Amino acid sequence: MAIPEHYTYSRRDYKPIPWIPQLLSLKSRVEEATPGAAYANLRLPKTGYNAVLCNLYRNGDDSVGLHADAEPEMGPVIASLSLGAGRVFRLKRKDGSVAFSERLPHGSLLIMAGKTQDYFKHEVPKDPDVTQPRINLTFRHIAHK
Repeated sequence: MAIPEHYTYSRRDYKPIPWIPQLLSLKSRVEEATPGAAYANLRLPKTGYNAVLCNLYRNGDDSVGLHADAEPEMGPVIASLSLGAGRVFRLKRKDGSVAFSERLPHGSLLIMAGKTQDYFKHEVPKDPDVTQPRINLTFRHIAHK
């Protein structure tokens, strides 16, 4: 699967680097674990991921605010793999009410698909009780429109 030449995320342009063997192995496992229904409900064929974004949360002081991954080139299915310290992942409706809030443990895989990015925003809030790092890998299929 071809690596995109560039992509835009949060209004910034990025140039990806080639896959390393460890990430290719994880990508394969994440593709196998992604349910076909994530694509079938969109009337799309199941496609693989051609990109991964990596975020490091050094401790509970690092967070990501409420947002939607609504960039059209990022594709309709996002697989989010959490490694390291457990952190709360919160999904909120447009009216601000909480639809989902769970502490995602090490090794958890969360799939967001369909209209999730249209109807909800998500966040990883600050957590002063977390002292260990967490890495989040979000696998996506980048396709320029």
